[in-house]
Amino acid sequence: MTSTHLGILFLLLFATAQGARDAYFGNVFQSVSFFFVALLAFGTSTIVFLAWSLIRKPGDVARLFAEPGNLFVVNATTAAAWLLFFFGLRNLEPAVVATLFNGIGPLVVLLSSWIGWTSDRNNLGGLEKALYICLAVTLACLCAIVLSNASGLQTSNMEMQLLALAGVIFGGAMITTSYVYTRAMTDRGIGSDAVMGVRFFLTLLIALAMEIGTGDAAYHPTPQLIPILAGSAFLLIVIPSFLVQ
Repeated sequence: MTSTHLGILFLLLFATAQGARDAYFGNVFQSVSFFFVALLAFGTSTIVFLAWSLIRKPGDVARLFAEPGNLFVVNATTAAAWLLFFFGLRNLEPAVVATLFNGIGPLVVLLSSWIGWTSDRNNLGGLEKALYICLAVTLACLCAIVLSNASGLQTSNMEMQLLALAGVIFGGAMITTSYVYTRAMTDRGIGSDAVMGVRFFLTLLIALAMEIGTGDAAYHPTPQLIPILAGSAFLLIVIPSFLVQ
């Protein structure tokens, strides 16, 4: 199996896992703080992948810390992406969140190439252009449906829905930007395990600060539920992210 075939396989596995992830955590976040879940998911990821990388190839971690600017960008975009995604799952239908979060990615990639931010040049044919226009229109229509209170999750708090929609769209743009930077890192020979081990530092700091400052004890899981949530988060959030990276 070639690297291209392996990459496609991992992308398919990632896409399949997303449906289970969004449905499961969309329900979990109705009763459990998403900052608490972020601490479980990304704390576990940092420990596992950082330890693995330090054992397997410690020089990769040193190379990442030698690029503080790029490391900060990866951490900042990753933190914005995942925390806004979790916020969206708390306040919107999971299907809406998944569609906007993932659908905005291709448009961000195209825009980045058109303005010269990336070296890729997308010479699109007429049919491709039409499909991307349809994608943009679809995302806009989906936002209109939510704001008209015609989606499956109806609410009287339209300001919160507008904030959640904006957050999910911005988060989708940020995760795409993050993957552009991590792709450049792995293209230079740095292992994906090292990148996974250091990309969530800022996410953890923000989640911890928010949980301490604004957390409600009523939204903390029971001790018996914590291992289940940690395992589910690692399986449904961390592993698919590692595969797509």
